[in-house]
Amino acid sequence: MPGQLNAVIGNNGCGKTSLIKAIMGLIKHNGKCQLNEHLLENLSVKKKAQLISYIPQRNNLTISMTVRDVCLLGFNPHMHILGGYTTDMLRRVDKAIDMVGLKGLYESDFLALSEGQKQLCILARTIIEASPLLLLDEPDSALDFSNRHMLMKHIQNIISDNKCALMCIHSPELALEYCDRILLMKDGKIVSDIDVHAASLSEINEKMSLIYDNINVTECTDTKGNVHRIVLAL
Repeated sequence: MPGQLNAVIGNNGCGKTSLIKAIMGLIKHNGKCQLNEHLLENLSVKKKAQLISYIPQRNNLTISMTVRDVCLLGFNPHMHILGGYTTDMLRRVDKAIDMVGLKGLYESDFLALSEGQKQLCILARTIIEASPLLLLDEPDSALDFSNRHMLMKHIQNIISDNKCALMCIHSPELALEYCDRILLMKDGKIVSDIDVHAASLSEINEKMSLIYDNINVTECTDTKGNVHRIVLAL
């Protein structure tokens, strides 16, 4: 649904990454994936790139490029084959780089960045792509504690009325803190879902128990009076 950040959670090997790859058309599957009026299986690679932004677990960029040049690639699906980057595009790129916390690294070699910085750079490129669907496969896997939360807040901020996101994530706690809806996956199937803003604590625990053993979700209040749901192992 537009404006929503959706998470898919489940144990290793349950099929989370396969789901993302199937939507992208990277693996064969028997189902159908539809985005608005578009049947994704029928689209060209370029058209699909205009509609979907994808952040994998690990990027496969092995060519030495500056952070700015990596982000400029976000414009490519919308450009004419002989088109060049404009001054406005460069301005938008630098703004996106600043937005994700990489200010000043415009000319830095992407390959020399830490894994966490690389993920933030790819997120900046995603902001530029401005596609209606954002797919993320464990985008927090290479990040430390503070950067993990910063990344999630950035993702929240780029979701808008005409944009939604589906992300695979290991942490039920992060999903409960930042996402609007959680899909629970087991053995390749979605077995239930949670409306994070409407579900009671008992409902969350009941549904989480479908995919996790020995889990308990409880609530705590921070010094500002905000309520957070935390996950405990029994």
